[in-house]
Amino acid sequence: YVYINFYSKQNENWVLKNHYEFGKDGITGLDPQLSDFNNDGLNDMTYVSTVAARSANEVRRLFIYDKGKDELILIQNSEDYPNLLYNKDLNCIDAFLVFGGCMTVFLKINGDSLKQFASVELSDGLYVKTYNELGKEKLIFRNKKYKGEYERFKNYKPLKKYQEADFD
Repeated sequence: YVYINFYSKQNENWVLKNHYEFGKDGITGLDPQLSDFNNDGLNDMTYVSTVAARSANEVRRLFIYDKGKDELILIQNSEDYPNLLYNKDLNCIDAFLVFGGCMTVFLKINGDSLKQFASVELSDGLYVKTYNELGKEKLIFRNKKYKGEYERFKNYKPLKKYQEADFD
């Protein structure tokens, strides 16, 4: 099990603001990390929450610190998106899904969830899609002759790949 207690100091006393409790596999460690996922200058938290189907996919549970409420907000569907990163080019979060091909998914925080607004998929070619508020997809670019493999993109319009230095 994973127990997360978030405390805030109020009038010289520590006050419990959030308590979360989750089941956990016995295979992977937690590897908790602090990083800013919503560009507010404050650290948010993730931990490895489960084993992914392929070892290239690191599945984490994401908690965003809400300064106004002084609480940690669980992002309910964060485990649906492996390899999460804050994307400063688009001021969003992106995820990198590895399967028989791969896909970069661009996401915005919407309340306590991540909402997809674009994706770049490499699987029998290259496909760039956008998604409206209802989640309906629109293919905006296709190149069936594209031969790239396992490439993560930092932008979808125009297409721009991450470079190794971007991860340092």
